[in-house]
Amino acid sequence: LSDGRFDGGGWAARQVTTGRGVRVHLPGGPIHECRAVGVDPESGALLVEDPAAPGVERAVQVGEVQHLRFAEGV
Repeated sequence: LSDGRFDGGGWAARQVTTGRGVRVHLPGGPIHECRAVGVDPESGALLVEDPAAPGVERAVQVGEVQHLRFAEGV
């Protein structure tokens, strides 16, 4: 980032959130439970499956993201 560029592919490769269930708390809005699917290479936003439209990705630029934990033994 200090060089004025964002390595979206490198960031996505290191992001442990991808493929996992997350809970997204949006400012002034609802809480969504969904699956993180990657990183937007242009903005760095977290990409999640839109819970209201299966197969559609939504970019989350502002909000709090919690990782949902797997039950023991899963």
